[in-house]
Amino acid sequence: MKNSLIPAVIPALILLAAGVLSATGQSSTAIAGRPTMSHSPASFQVISGTLVDAEDGQPVPYVHIALYDSTGVHLLTGTTSGPDGYFRLEVPATDTLEKNIHSPDTQDQDDPGFTASEWKNPGLTLIRLQIRSVAYETLDIRLETDGAPHTGLGVIRLQPALLHHEEAVIRAVPVHARTESDRTVYYIREELKQISSSGTDLMRYIPGFRVDIMQNIAFEGGREVLILVDNRERDRSFLNQLHPDDIRQVEVLHTPPARYDAETGVVINIVLHDKPASYIAGHLNLDAPTSTSEMYLFPSYNLHYGRGNLRAFTSWNGEFSFFDIEENSSLNEVEADIPSLYGMGSTGRQTIGQMRQNYWSHRFHYGLDYDFGERSELSYYGWTNPWSNEHNGMVISSDNGGYMERSHIDRRDEDRNIAIYHSLHYRLAPARTGGHEFNFSAGYHQLETHNHIRYDLISVTDGFDASINSGVAGKFGNAEIFNNAGKSGNAGNSGGGYRHETITESFQRSYRLKADWSLPVWHQVRMHTGVLAGGQSIRDAAIPDFRYRDEILAAHSSLIHDSRIINMQAGIRTEYFSRRQGSSEAQNGSVTLFPDVSLHFKLPERPHSVRLAYSTSLVRPHLYQLRPGPVADNPYSVHSGNPALGPATTRELTLQYHRMFGDSYLTAKVFSRQESDAIHRLTTLNTAGYFDSVMYNAGDIRQLGLQLSGNIGLGIRSGIQPFVKVADVRTGPHAYSLEMGIPRRHTLSWETGLSAYTGFGNGYTLAASLHYATPLIEIQRSVYESAMYLVSVGKTVGSGGYIGATSGLPLMRKFTYHGYRMEASGFESRTDGNILLSAVPLWISFRYRFSRGNGQDQRNGGDRRRMDDEIAPPPVRKGF
Repeated sequence: MKNSLIPAVIPALILLAAGVLSATGQSSTAIAGRPTMSHSPASFQVISGTLVDAEDGQPVPYVHIALYDSTGVHLLTGTTSGPDGYFRLEVPATDTLEKNIHSPDTQDQDDPGFTASEWKNPGLTLIRLQIRSVAYETLDIRLETDGAPHTGLGVIRLQPALLHHEEAVIRAVPVHARTESDRTVYYIREELKQISSSGTDLMRYIPGFRVDIMQNIAFEGGREVLILVDNRERDRSFLNQLHPDDIRQVEVLHTPPARYDAETGVVINIVLHDKPASYIAGHLNLDAPTSTSEMYLFPSYNLHYGRGNLRAFTSWNGEFSFFDIEENSSLNEVEADIPSLYGMGSTGRQTIGQMRQNYWSHRFHYGLDYDFGERSELSYYGWTNPWSNEHNGMVISSDNGGYMERSHIDRRDEDRNIAIYHSLHYRLAPARTGGHEFNFSAGYHQLETHNHIRYDLISVTDGFDASINSGVAGKFGNAEIFNNAGKSGNAGNSGGGYRHETITESFQRSYRLKADWSLPVWHQVRMHTGVLAGGQSIRDAAIPDFRYRDEILAAHSSLIHDSRIINMQAGIRTEYFSRRQGSSEAQNGSVTLFPDVSLHFKLPERPHSVRLAYSTSLVRPHLYQLRPGPVADNPYSVHSGNPALGPATTRELTLQYHRMFGDSYLTAKVFSRQESDAIHRLTTLNTAGYFDSVMYNAGDIRQLGLQLSGNIGLGIRSGIQPFVKVADVRTGPHAYSLEMGIPRRHTLSWETGLSAYTGFGNGYTLAASLHYATPLIEIQRSVYESAMYLVSVGKTVGSGGYIGATSGLPLMRKFTYHGYRMEASGFESRTDGNILLSAVPLWISFRYRFSRGNGQDQRNGGDRRRMDDEIAPPPVRKGF
C-alpha cells in the first residue's frame, strides 16, 4: 500500500459521491393523494421485477417482457427474465414510470398488483408492460409516469396457460453458470442435488472449490472463505446440515467489497428456495460405514417451521472420524560439526507413531426470524458445539547411529472442547424509500478447551541399564522445556520409566457489533457504508502469565455503479487494531487501509465479459498461534505460539475473462498475489536432539500465475467442472529467518481439480471428483498431501428418499492427509501423517426429506444481494 495510489484515489471518489448525494436533494412529495418521490432528472429510468409461477412460487426464466407506449403500438424497449426470474428494463428519462398502487388485484403489502382497470391519476401518461410466455397467460401491466428513476414491481405471479395439442416433447437445457456484475452464479442441477449428501458435499462440484477429507472448504488453493446462506453469515458446519434440494444457486464473489471483514478472501452465498407462508419441513441424513477401520460419518437433521410472520428452525450435524493413523518422521544430520543426537554420535533418527484417531463433534443450530412488515425483520441465530480430537497409541523410535537402537513410548490424549455462539440481526428496508437499507448485527462467541497429552517411556532396547535408561529418557521427555510450561512438566520416574505431559486449558471470548447502510446516490450508483467494533480476549490456566486482548474499530465505504456495459466498484476499509499482553496496560495500536477496486466490462447480448480487480485482505493469528506454552507433537518435537505475532496481509491483482458457450461457462484468470509477514512455523534442532518450533511472521511469499476453470454441460443430465492453476512462487525470508540459515526459495507449483456427474434417468446418478496439488511452499517447509478422489452412486427412492454409496481412494491402502519436508542449517527432516485404509473404503448414506406448506411466498421480491455480515468465528482445531 505504501507504493500504491489506490488508497489515495478511493477516498477522493467516496468524498465526491458524498457531495453528489447532498446535491441530489431527494425529498418526499404527494401526487393525487398518494405518496411518491420527486427526483432529479436522470438519463434513464429502470423497471425491475421477478416473475414466479402463481401455483408453486418457482421462478419463471426466459420470459419475454416488452414495454410499449400508452397506445400499445410503439415498442420502447424489451428484455427477457433471467434464470432466477428477475428482469430489468432501462427506458429514456421522458418515460419515467411508477406503478399504480390503487389496483384491486392487490395480493401482498409489498406487491400491490398491476392490472387495475381504473386509473386515479388521469393527468399522467399511461405506458404498458406486456409479459409473454408460451406456458403462461399473457399479462398486460399499465404504468403511470411521475418522475421516479426506479420502479420495483416486486414479485409478479404468472398464471399457467392451458395448452391443447396432440403431442409435444420439450427438452430444456438450463445454463450451468452466469457472470453478473459483482459475482459468478452457479445454478444447481437436479443430478447434483441427488448425488450430494449435504450442502458441503455439493461444493465439490463448484469450480475452484475443494472439500478436504474433514469437510473443510477452500477456494483456489486456500483463500479464506466467508460462507453466507441467503446473505446471512454462517459457519462451515451449517452447510453440513443443509439438504441439497433446498439449494437453488451458489453465488461466488471473487473480490469481496469493503463491507466484509478484512480477513475475507472470497465470499460464497448459498441461495435457498423460498418457502411458503405456512410450512413445516425437514430432513434426516444418516451414514453407515462398511468397515470399522475407517469410521467416516457426517449425519444430520434439520426441522423448519413457519407460520405468518414467524419462522423458526433447529438442526444438528455430527462429525465422526475414527481412523488408524501412522505418523512417520525422519531426521538426518547434514553437517558433521553440529552436536550429535543425545551426545552419543548419532547421525539420524526415524520415528513411527501408530495411533487411533478418535474425533467427534456435535453442532446444534437454532434460529428464529420475525417479520414486522414493510420489510423489517429481527433474527436470532446460535449454536452449541462440543467436540473432541484424541490420538492414542504407541510411538516407536530408532536411532541409526548411536548406542540406542529402539524405544517404545506410550501416548495418551484427553481432549474436551466446547464452543457457543449467539447473534442478533435487524434489517430495515422499506419498499418505498428508494432502495435504502439498514442492517445491524451483534455476535458473541466463546470457546473453552482442555487438552492433556501424556507420554510414558515403556522400554529402551539394546543394552541400557536403569541409570542410562533414565538419563536418555529425560531427553526424550524434553524436560528442559516442559518444566517451564506452567502445569506441564516432568512427572518423575516410575520404576525406571519416564513420563511427561502438557496441559492446555484455554478460554477465549470474542464479540462483534456492526451497522451497515446501503442507499442510492445517483442514477445507477449506490453507496454502502458502515462501522464495526469488535475484540477478543484469551487466557490459559496452564500459563498464569499469559493474557491476551485485542480490539478492532473499523469503518468502510464503497461506491457501486452498474449499467448495461460496465460495473464499477470501489471501496476502502479503515481498521484500527490494538492489543494488550500479560498484566501490562501498554497498548500497541495501528491503523491500516484496505482498498478494493473492481471493473467488470460486459457487452449486451454478448456471451463474454472481462473483470479487472484489486483487493487487500489479512489473516490474523488464532488461539494456538498466540499461546506461548509448548505443546508436544511427539516425544521429540514441541511447538509453541507467539503472542507478539502480527497479521499477515495479502494483496491481489487479477484479470479475468468469462465466456458462455451455449449452456456452458468457462473462465480464465491471470493473477499476482503477495502475502506479507506470512505466519509460519520456524523450527530449530536443539542440542538435546529434539525439534523446537515457534510461530513467527517469517517472511513474504509472491505468486504470479494463470488459472482456468469451467462448468461444462454434456447434454441435459451430465456435466464436468475442470480447474487448473499454475503459479510461479518465490519466498522472501525476513531477517530472523535468514539468521536461521533459511534460504530464498523459488518453484513452479500447480493445482488441478475435476468433478463430473451424470444422470441415467429413473433417479440414478453417478458422480466423481479428483483433486491434486504440488507441495505448498512456506518460508521453511513444503507442505503436501496425497491426491484425493471420490466416486459416488445413488438412487432416489419414493417421495423424498435417497440411498447412495461413496468410495474413496480404492486400492491405495494409505492416504497422506498431511506431510511436510523441511531443511535448515545442519539438518533435514520429513514427516508424513497417513490414514490407513481398507482395500476399498465404502460409505453408505440414507436421506429422507419431507415438506408440507401452503400459501404464497413469504419472502419479498426485493434485492437478494443484501448482506448481513453477522460474525460467526469458527473454532480453531488442532491436529487432523
